[in-house]
Amino acid sequence: MTNEQLFVHLLHRLRKYSDALVLHVILQDHGDKRQVKTSAVKMALDSLRGQIQRWQVQRSLERLESLGLINVMPQPNYRTLVTVNQEALLAFLNQEPLSGMLPGFRANTFPFLDAVNATPLADFKGSTI
Repeated sequence: MTNEQLFVHLLHRLRKYSDALVLHVILQDHGDKRQVKTSAVKMALDSLRGQIQRWQVQRSLERLESLGLINVMPQPNYRTLVTVNQEALLAFLNQEPLSGMLPGFRANTFPFLDAVNATPLADFKGSTI
C-alpha cells in the first residue's frame, strides 16, 4: 500500500476528512513506533499548513482516541504525546473490504481526468516540504 492509498483508505474508513488527516500526520511522524510530541496548534499550522483549524485537530484527536486508534497523553506544557495503537489500527483497516467503486479505488479513467492529464497539473506530485 502506498502513502496515497493509505490516506484514501483512512478517509473512507473514518468518514471524516480531519480525522484522516490527523491520523495520517501522526503515522508519517512514526507515531506507530514512538511517542509523537505535538500540539493541536503545531499540527494545524506546521504539519497540515492550515488545511484544518486547531479546534478540528483537537476534536479529531479526541475521536481517534475514543475509537481506540491512538493514545493521547496531555502534558503540562501545552504539548501532547500521541502514539498510534498499531494493532487496533490494523484491525480497523482490515475490517470488511471497501468497495472498489469508491473514489480513489477505481482504476478507470473518464473524460475530465483525461483533460486534467493533458495539462501541467498532471505533473503535480505534491509538496516535498
